[in-house]
Amino acid sequence: MGFSELTFLFILLPGSVILYLLSTGLKRIALSNALLAVISLAVYWWVSPETMLFFVIFTVTVYACGLAVSASGKKVAENVSDGAAKDGIGKTPAGGHGNILPAAIGICLFTLTLAFFKYVPAVMKALGEKKLFGTAVSRTAVPVGISFVTFEAISYIVDVYRKDAPCGSILDVFLFISFFPKIVSGPIVLWKDFYPQLKDRISDFDVVTRGIDRIIVGFAKKVIIADTFGAQIALIEKGMEGYGADSGMYWLIALLYFFQIYFDFAGYSDIAIGLMNIFGFDVKDNFDSPYVSLSVSEFWRRWHISLGTWFREYVYIPLGGNRRGNVYFNLAVVFLLTGIWHGASLTFLLWGVLHGFFVVTERAVREKDWYKKIPAAIKWVFTMAVVFFGWILFRCESLPAVGRELSSMFEFSFPDNLVFTWRFYLTGKIIILLALAVFSSVAAFIKLPESIKKKLNSCPMTGLKRLSFLLVFAADIIFIVNSSYSPFLYFQF
Repeated sequence: MGFSELTFLFILLPGSVILYLLSTGLKRIALSNALLAVISLAVYWWVSPETMLFFVIFTVTVYACGLAVSASGKKVAENVSDGAAKDGIGKTPAGGHGNILPAAIGICLFTLTLAFFKYVPAVMKALGEKKLFGTAVSRTAVPVGISFVTFEAISYIVDVYRKDAPCGSILDVFLFISFFPKIVSGPIVLWKDFYPQLKDRISDFDVVTRGIDRIIVGFAKKVIIADTFGAQIALIEKGMEGYGADSGMYWLIALLYFFQIYFDFAGYSDIAIGLMNIFGFDVKDNFDSPYVSLSVSEFWRRWHISLGTWFREYVYIPLGGNRRGNVYFNLAVVFLLTGIWHGASLTFLLWGVLHGFFVVTERAVREKDWYKKIPAAIKWVFTMAVVFFGWILFRCESLPAVGRELSSMFEFSFPDNLVFTWRFYLTGKIIILLALAVFSSVAAFIKLPESIKKKLNSCPMTGLKRLSFLLVFAADIIFIVNSSYSPFLYFQF
């Protein structure tokens, strides 16, 4: 069940919110947690009974590993100072560690589970769909959100091992692993951040209102901008197959995808975070205007923040971070794994290597005087060029397809005998939405004076703000009803 389905919007969403708010009136947070767990189970049953069964078995396995890991150790860790955290040290266990053997077994088990469902089928398909252990794994159904679920399971094991948080109850673990707003495409939540909120959180009118506002904005990003661009890309590709293409079509596809993937994933994250806010959970932003970045390193501090946080906490810092070992090697490993995490295709691997190369290079030259003197505008253009062409690797299914697309873009051929050229597809609607996408992407550059901010937050503006959100929500519904294109791009991960 996708967030943009009318069943979710008008049945599951309002029904779950009403039931949850009624449960909070009893002031028993364990009851509220149990209700959210039941709702999550119902969502998975709706998807398929097999999906629900997978999450039940997976959760029990995670919980059992956590119990084994926490069998030794007596004290939950305390955070180090903010200054140390900013230096990349992270959190330091104050009471030793848990059992290393079950922790290692658990991490290996969940990693192998991810590999089996996500990578073995691709390998078997490449080998001609041969059977492995008597099962046609090339046709194995991948459980929804397996990449995100696996990373959260590893977070649970490591945080329990480090004594950053206790192992919790089976209900706590099930809600952490299977909480339906974040299950399909994140954001990835760390156990040490999630666990305290299982015991104490608030859902009042203001919290619910902010959550709903964020959901409305998320839907606008998804269904108004991302879905429209996705449908136009599909239309262009269909026209290219039937009538041929000029170079402008390839550039237009790349430009539309550049914005589609951002607004699609950022929109999903806003919806998921808004939902979790309604249920009282405080979740960090997953995107922070990545298209204003002046370096590839900054881009990754702003893009898919929860994934970057996971890699920093559980890969980069354990490797030594910027304090031990070779920092360039540590960064290269992180970005290699980032590419592999996104999929089994060589295009994802090279996409990760591409970004890793520029991050490592920037790390090497960032203190050089000549680098510091480069104008911000040039740094921004260069960064966006790397990201722009990187998305071509991300979108294409194979290296030959990448080669064909890049060669077609730089042939600069514009045949006169084409029935439809790139101008045909650059409609007025697309131009308006592109302008809106550009403005929204660089809005972080705009600094409003404090006087204007105060006026926007004043009481007379509250009614206008509510009306604005209602109008945006109405537009969301209109686009959902009239759209035949609504897949979330990150569902595949």
